Formats: sequence, C-alpha cells, structure tokens
Amino acid sequence: TIKEAVEKAVSEAGRQAEKAGMSINAGPELIRHISADIAPLLSILLYLCSEEPEIDDSRVPGSSPSRPQMTKTKRGWRLFPADRPRVWTVGEKIGAQLREATGNGGTPGRTVRAHLRRAHWHGYWTGPRDGEQKFTYHWIPPTMVGG
Repeated sequence: TIKEAVEKAVSEAGRQAEKAGMSINAGPELIRHISADIAPLLSILLYLCSEEPEIDDSRVPGSSPSRPQMTKTKRGWRLFPADRPRVWTVGEKIGAQLREATGNGGTPGRTVRAHLRRAHWHGYWTGPRDGEQKFTYHWIPPTMVGG
C-alpha cells in the first residue's frame, strides 16, 4: 500500500540520517499525511503512464506531449528549452461523461442506485493460448453505473 511505501521510505531516511549524525522526527501522523497527499497524485501518474491516456492541448487540438528533440546547430547538437508553457487537458471526455450521468438504469426488474465504479488497473493475458502469451496492464477509467 501507499502507507507501507511511505513507512519504508521514512524508515530508510531515518537510517541514513543516523549515519550522517542527524535525526528525523516522523511520527504516524506525518506518515498518514504524506500517504493522503500521495494517493491522488499516484492515480493521475498511473493514468498518464497508461497506453492511451486522454491528453490534449486546447490551443493545438490533437497534439500530445512528446520528448524534446535534439537540434543540429553550427556548434553541434543542442537541446533548446520550450518556447512557451503548454497547458494539457487530461481526462476531459471521461470527466464530462461522469458529470452528466444521473438517474437510475440497468436491467429491467432490477434497480441499481447510480454510483461511480472506481478507476483501476486490470491485468490481461494476450496472445494465443497455445503460443507465447504476454501479460499487460490496462487502465480502466472510472465508469458510471446505473446512471
């Protein structure tokens, strides 16, 4: 869990601080606070690392982030800074769908209260059953159920 990871990081930081002749005062309240701060950031990071995250630039629709490219100059290859900051919109379509969803729906005779199914990672085996299979993770976005 995130809390266990933070506990291990704080523990290791304490050991390293002792070696340097310092001390760290990190109690359970600090660990809880750090874990709570990291959780939403980790979710968005995992979404951005998925194979096809929904990312768009409102000024240049259809573009997506890319790694900077080296440029050949008279003095050799150089990496130039960006001309201007860019603002990326992440998950706009799925967010709009979730905000619009209201009411009940589903199978006749069965009423399901509208709720949000949490986003999560799901593992899939791909490839032929009798051949070489590959295990991959896919991001399943939040889904409105019964809305």
